[in-house]
Amino acid sequence: MVSQGLWMKESGGGTKKSCQRAYRRLTKDLAIGFKNALREYWMYVYEMARSLCIQYGAIDTWSLYNTIELIWEHMPSGGLYEIAISSSGADMTAMIRVGGTGAINPKTGKYVDYAMVVHDGGPNPRGGGYFFPRPFLTMAITQSEGMYQLIMEKHLNKASMQFSRDY
Repeated sequence: MVSQGLWMKESGGGTKKSCQRAYRRLTKDLAIGFKNALREYWMYVYEMARSLCIQYGAIDTWSLYNTIELIWEHMPSGGLYEIAISSSGADMTAMIRVGGTGAINPKTGKYVDYAMVVHDGGPNPRGGGYFFPRPFLTMAITQSEGMYQLIMEKHLNKASMQFSRDY
């Protein structure tokens, strides 16, 4: 792993002012880079969750799959009918929510209120059987850990390179 840092030197030939300007720009670029990195990461996790929902076979009527949504700058409602993963940072919050009262299962004619049972496993809330766990959200996060590091490095290295050019 290559370690990067910011190196500053002052020659007395106006470098202090140029360094100050470059540093002000760097702080803005880092904030933008961090926000862009988080957005790119959550888009990746969202797509991974959708893919894993299919791979785990949680698609009997596609109702649960169709409720998977990526929401920006919104907090989980804490509703009993949904499951969510979320994070906050850089003045933004992202959340992937699945299930809830916003969709109807065509087989049952009822809300898609079984997301937690499908994800974590447990007795069928409608009776008759047991759902084995299909942790597509948990696995989406787990399988995206390496991508998080790559995305952060990409965006933060871009800001660092701009600083080097400015200074």
